Amino acid sequence: MQLFDRGWGGPGCQCDDTGIADSYLIGYGERRDFRVDSVDIDVVDQLVVDYTTFHVTNSRYQESKFMSSKHCVILLCLIVILSGCGGDKKKVSGKVTFSDGKPVTSGKVNFATDTFQANGTIQSDGSYQMGSIGEKDGVPPGEYKVFVTGVGRMEGMALLPLCEEKYLNAHTSGLTITIPAPNNKYDLVLEPHPTNYP
Repeated sequence: MQLFDRGWGGPGCQCDDTGIADSYLIGYGERRDFRVDSVDIDVVDQLVVDYTTFHVTNSRYQESKFMSSKHCVILLCLIVILSGCGGDKKKVSGKVTFSDGKPVTSGKVNFATDTFQANGTIQSDGSYQMGSIGEKDGVPPGEYKVFVTGVGRMEGMALLPLCEEKYLNAHTSGLTITIPAPNNKYDLVLEPHPTNYP
């Protein structure tokens, strides 16, 4: 049995006197069989490449497993945050009207903290129901600032607000809510916009 050693410090190719290579040790105790009609220097060089590629690929695989685990941890944390770490979600619904009694027929109601926001779509009769992750799935208990978005009418390419613009921002609306709300209800009354309201 003749042993070819190319000086690269790894496992070798063992061949018998007929030139038939019977096996090749690629590392970690794993032996892979192969056969060739003749053994020459190119075959041994290719085996060196195969061995090196195995180790590079294995290193990348180990790194990939580490990164996958890291991503799973990050995703789990995001799910916990988005689920609203404050406990079971509470259903909240209500109606949005203008101060003259007419219903607001479009837009969204938004409940917001510094790190979390829930919303509910305003229906054509002014009603809405709040959702956090899914539509209408409720809101975690806590203190929220309330504001609306999309309450307006289109004129050309612009959406003109129909309510006073202070209601369009959480920091200026002056509206707040504590969840759970009494009877799980929260009605909003908005002052009409001085020029855009019909």
